[in-house]
Amino acid sequence: MYIKRAKVYGFGSLVEQSFEFDTKLNVIYGPNEAGKSTLLAFLTSILFGFATKKRASEQYIPKDSGRYGGEVLLQEGSTQYLIRRTEGKNGGELVCFANDQQIDNDVFLNILKPLTKDLFRALFVFDTRSMLTIESLDKEALVTQILAIGAVNSGDWLKRSAALEKQAGQLYKPTGKKPEINQRLVDLQDIRLQISKQQAKLPQYEAIKTQLRQSEAQLQTIKSDYQIKTQQLRQLDKLEQLWPLYQQYQALKTSDQTNQKLSVTKLQQLFDQYQQLQTKIDYQIQTMEQRRTETLSHVDSDSFYGQHLQDFQEIEQQLPHIQAQVARRKTLQTRIQENQLRLNTLKRDNPAITLDMQPMSVEDLSTVSQLNAQIKNSESMLQQTSQALMANQLQQTEVLRALDQIKVPVSEDQSVSAAENNNFLNGLVVFGGLLFIVGLFLPSFVKTLSLVGLGIIGLSIYQKRQVRQYDADAAAKAPDAEADPKSQQQSRLNELKKQADQLKINQQKSQQTLKQQQQQLTQIEQQYNLTPNQDLLKVQPLLTEMHQLDHESHKQQQELAQLNQQLVTFDDLTAFLKSDLGQYSTFSEAYFNVLKQQLSDYQDYVTESQESAVIQEQLQSWLKQQKVELADLKWQQQQILQQADLSDFSELQTQLETAKKATNDQERRHFLNQQLENDLPALAKYQKIEDLRTQKQAVQQDTEQIKQRRTKQQSEIQDLNVQLMHLATDNQLQQLQQQQANLEAEIVALTQQYLTAEMSAQWIRSTLSAASEDRYPQIIAKATRYFSILTLDKYQKIMLENDSLTVQTKDNLLFDVRELSLGTMEQLFLAIRLAFMQTMSDHVQMPVFLDDVLVNADTKRLQQMIQLIQEISQTNQVFFTTAHGAFMQELSAKHVIKMTDTKGG
Repeated sequence: MYIKRAKVYGFGSLVEQSFEFDTKLNVIYGPNEAGKSTLLAFLTSILFGFATKKRASEQYIPKDSGRYGGEVLLQEGSTQYLIRRTEGKNGGELVCFANDQQIDNDVFLNILKPLTKDLFRALFVFDTRSMLTIESLDKEALVTQILAIGAVNSGDWLKRSAALEKQAGQLYKPTGKKPEINQRLVDLQDIRLQISKQQAKLPQYEAIKTQLRQSEAQLQTIKSDYQIKTQQLRQLDKLEQLWPLYQQYQALKTSDQTNQKLSVTKLQQLFDQYQQLQTKIDYQIQTMEQRRTETLSHVDSDSFYGQHLQDFQEIEQQLPHIQAQVARRKTLQTRIQENQLRLNTLKRDNPAITLDMQPMSVEDLSTVSQLNAQIKNSESMLQQTSQALMANQLQQTEVLRALDQIKVPVSEDQSVSAAENNNFLNGLVVFGGLLFIVGLFLPSFVKTLSLVGLGIIGLSIYQKRQVRQYDADAAAKAPDAEADPKSQQQSRLNELKKQADQLKINQQKSQQTLKQQQQQLTQIEQQYNLTPNQDLLKVQPLLTEMHQLDHESHKQQQELAQLNQQLVTFDDLTAFLKSDLGQYSTFSEAYFNVLKQQLSDYQDYVTESQESAVIQEQLQSWLKQQKVELADLKWQQQQILQQADLSDFSELQTQLETAKKATNDQERRHFLNQQLENDLPALAKYQKIEDLRTQKQAVQQDTEQIKQRRTKQQSEIQDLNVQLMHLATDNQLQQLQQQQANLEAEIVALTQQYLTAEMSAQWIRSTLSAASEDRYPQIIAKATRYFSILTLDKYQKIMLENDSLTVQTKDNLLFDVRELSLGTMEQLFLAIRLAFMQTMSDHVQMPVFLDDVLVNADTKRLQQMIQLIQEISQTNQVFFTTAHGAFMQELSAKHVIKMTDTKGG
């Protein structure tokens, strides 16, 4: 990527200025505070955004201009991007254009990824301040800087790692007592000991608790199986949607295996050569006829041949071409008939599809596929929420009944209430049955109503059994219930109401999401004139084929009309021969034989009518030579046909058209292969769509069975919890258990904080180390070469050993980095930075900003540094700022931008 030009509206001291840039080296020259650094900051800000108020020192809001911002023209490959950024939120208001067409801003931002403003500065910006940082490094800081070579901004990450380790130590230490987690673990041990003493008094409580743990483990296994089956079902749904594309891919794969001896390019080349030779032949025949006409101008005009001399010449000239046109017409008629037959068949077999409907684009095909999957997922979530609401309502009814039984003994009123509840459940069964029947007659995407109906019927029957069991248990209990079970039931009722409120919120969200998804699908249907309730993915291959057939037929009919017009014109030319030609079918083999015989008689007449033997002899000699040349041209045409193993030109045309079609099919197959690449192995397992649907049905049945097992297991767990709740009548045990749960939750939260801090610190250090090891050899190799150039080959090697950076001279002398002069240290740091930048340019190539980096270079090494800058400018666009005229003479840059003093640079 390189910058072609920039226009500044207002940025610091720069107001309403325009700049043109070279693709390689740009020298920005001017005195201090002339705006050189401001121009580089402007380019960076347009690309990555203006500084916010949090970095007020980096803002360049103009004082003398109402507009803050500007625009930059970039070249990336064959595309020009115009990036315009003005004052606004989040780094400024951004507008992007690609080749003069406005585009989404994300398109340009994706080109810059993974670069940010800070990362760009760390990689591609070099200034005096960064050149001087190496001077003050101690041993530990030096190691940090070398580590930074492998990972940009690692210094900040190392500080973050140390802070995270400190935070983890404050939370937990294996041998500590004061850390918070250590204290909570001691408290938990004491509470568990007290609970064990209380639970020893309740053997039945322990037995039920053990059974509860086993049931919960079984429920987790069932949930895991359900998740696996659900994932399989989603995959099978996706494969079913992709099946039409897979069928088209298989058909194209079969057609791609046709035996095509010559490529399209070769056939086109032979076709062009043949046409060129035909042009020469036509010209040769025209010349021969012109010479013969001039020679035979004295022929008796009163004879039949004399009267039609011009007609015979035109017939003789056009006859070979007309014969080829007749063969071509026959081929076109056959193809038009085949295409029309195929199109009529498709229309008959698919009456719902018309040519008014348009094939969808690849992007919309992908969108429809995603929307179908999302709609199914939303319907499934809505169904699950509705079932959960129904189960919650039934549980609330159960708790209310339990509260009524606790208040008074079983009476006639309770019997009436039980009857009313039983009627309510019977009503639910009838309602679920109606939903199931109605759902069977609705479109496929709302058939889930049938499943909802079945779910309501199952839950109602189960609840009726629970009510009967509960009534039986209530009848056996003593009428004097205690206040403690009542408060438990009241707490449970409150919790169920909270769950119901949350489920209703989730239900509304799911309904809104489903409505939006269905509206998007409807918009796509309307965009392409598709009728509702059609499977959009299945009709796309048919629409594509029908439009292609219609286009080809139209094109072929146009060509056929042109051929017929040419043939009618030729037939009119032969009107004077109707007495001989009228008894034969026009353009039949006998028709052409009569024409050839007439032309032969005409040639005999011409030969006999020559004015003199000398002229006749000269004419014959010349005609013979021309015929030889003409025969040679025709022989060359025949050789061209033999290269393609063809008999005539019409067959060559047919082969070329077939090859072009094969090429188009191959490109389409390649596109489908890319689209289906990840799913081809799975699709290849099925011979036909019925096999796929059979397996999908089997997985659906397994999923439903697992779902029933899950419901049953949840019911058993609920029963066990109720039994535990009835057994846990000791208030002290309940209080201890509540304290244990609260303490365990607190320990879990603290442990998550500890693990987050500890693992994050370890990850940061391991990542920085891996990054350094991966890039270090490439960086050191390039840095060694650059350092050798900058120091006039005095230093030949850079080494990092035992946490110390050393350099080796050509005399094999070693120097610690701290032993080097300030100028040499700058050159070393510059060499390492440039090497790292060049290494990263293999992934992200951006312009390089060198802001007055040669200020401390001595005269001898200045030329070497300039040589290095010019070398880098061959691969990266370079912006070099300087206030020294001496550098201008040494650089000899073609493109120099001279800045005047604006007191802002």
